[in-house]
Amino acid sequence: MRGAVVLALVLFAGGASAQMTARVEEARAALEAGETDRARALFTELARSPNAREAATAAYHLATMADDALDFPAALTGYRDFLRRDPGSRFAARAQARVDDLSSHGEGDFVPLQRLERVRRDEALANSLEGIRALDRAIDTFPPGLVRAEARLLVGEGYLSRLNRLRDAARVLRALAEDPAAPSDLRSLAAERLVDARAGVGEERAGADEVRAMPLDPEVRQNAAVRARRARLRVAARWTLAACAGIGLFALAWAARERRVKEVLR
Repeated sequence: MRGAVVLALVLFAGGASAQMTARVEEARAALEAGETDRARALFTELARSPNAREAATAAYHLATMADDALDFPAALTGYRDFLRRDPGSRFAARAQARVDDLSSHGEGDFVPLQRLERVRRDEALANSLEGIRALDRAIDTFPPGLVRAEARLLVGEGYLSRLNRLRDAARVLRALAEDPAAPSDLRSLAAERLVDARAGVGEERAGADEVRAMPLDPEVRQNAAVRARRARLRVAARWTLAACAGIGLFALAWAARERRVKEVLR
């Protein structure tokens, strides 16, 4: 009798698992096919399922859909709901990572993060002057925090590396390097890229002077000073070569006057 009960329980559990897989896979297939509304409706229904694992999986997918749609408040709530329902799931590590990341980027009720991610997730916008300029203007409305720092870095790199607008890059990177609310590693990186932007217009000395006054890693300031010194040496070397060339030309002119060019050349 006991064996029959155990067998019945196993068969019931297997059937429930198969039913869950089939229903979840139907919703996933709709999502992969681009049928977003249908997938959302299916996952919403599954989130109310009496099968706890099925409901938790649906909650996870609803959170990722909100994340993809830049609805970060809903995504954060959804990931937390999923972790509460099924903390041992194979998706748990990913969900926790997104909870941590979103929690650290929530300033301004996620509006700044939405502005940043629209550009960061769209390669065409991230590589266009219009997209970078729009984000550049929006940064002034962002409250202090990690999003403002990351937005400035994205804009500064866009101006510097992809759009070749070096003075705009220097302006934005200097603002990041001087931002006390930005993480120290981003401020140091911005200072290094500021020196790159200044070097691009032949202003290594100005870049070193700017960096020297900033509360940065001493190594960053030292590297900027070395770069400025090398730039001065290059300029001095060019003047020396020019002077030597001038002396050589004068000597040739004098030799020509004395009809001794062949002797000089020999």
